[in-house]
Amino acid sequence: MSDDELIEKLKTLKRWFRKPRVRVSFPQTIAPVATDQELSDAEQRLGRTLPPLLRRIYREVGNGGFGPGFGMIGVGSGHKNPLGFDLVQNYRSLSAEDSWWPDWLVPLFDWGCASFTCLDLDGGELKRSIPDFDGGDDEPDNVLFLFEEKSLAAYLTRWLAGEQLSRPETLLLLERERREGRTTRSHESGTS
Repeated sequence: MSDDELIEKLKTLKRWFRKPRVRVSFPQTIAPVATDQELSDAEQRLGRTLPPLLRRIYREVGNGGFGPGFGMIGVGSGHKNPLGFDLVQNYRSLSAEDSWWPDWLVPLFDWGCASFTCLDLDGGELKRSIPDFDGGDDEPDNVLFLFEEKSLAAYLTRWLAGEQLSRPETLLLLERERREGRTTRSHESGTS
């Protein structure tokens, strides 16, 4: 699916969410589109450029609030995560100095309990953070970053198709297969 087709499907979803009888597992509202200024401010605060498709989604579809988990985290006045953070605030809270968070991963979808689907700003892949809080403090003892998808477009295409994206045990199996050079999923092999 091309980026243009994906944007159109997401716009259709936006109209569908407005229907009064529609029910979803997590109440989702698509935030109004981001302004050019909000996008520029976010990029300046991140110190990095947002990928073109993500910019288009924020600018043409909505500033977060839809998608897997608690919805896509927006920029500026857009959809906030459950802690009330926008994309940049969430990224900064995780990637602060001496933090355990890699500085090239932007948490885009919040699953709760410090688990995020993250966009790799260097490579474009999506990875899931799976923290281990066995030590009992606020910082995880360990964090796994598991491959979820090769691109934001492929990830959202799977979500639009109704595929279940929230199961960490499935991600662990896929990661093991990926490391062993085996692929059993169409999104891993590059086909759609």
